[in-house]
Amino acid sequence: MRKDNQKNNGNHPNNTPQWKKAVVTWIGIFPLITTLSYALSDLTANQPIFVRTLFVTAMAVPLMIYIIIPRLNKILNKWLTPKEISVFKKIVLICTSNKFVSKSF
Repeated sequence: MRKDNQKNNGNHPNNTPQWKKAVVTWIGIFPLITTLSYALSDLTANQPIFVRTLFVTAMAVPLMIYIIIPRLNKILNKWLTPKEISVFKKIVLICTSNKFVSKSF
């Protein structure tokens, strides 16, 4: 396991569900791409679509990685962090799993 996967650094732990990570990414990327596309529209109006996309993504990726995602992780930390379940619920989950439930077929 890589060392950076073991650290928490104040952000959500690595066991956050993928769908929550996807939601946070979308919350950051949608307004960012919309804003960048609008801001660069005059500059890139006569350029082919791949050149416009190049400019937008060249600016969006570093902004997302170094500024937006870390801030969203801090803001949404409680929602991203899985809640601890009680010992009783753990026992119920273990006892009702397929390993412990006998099948009468």
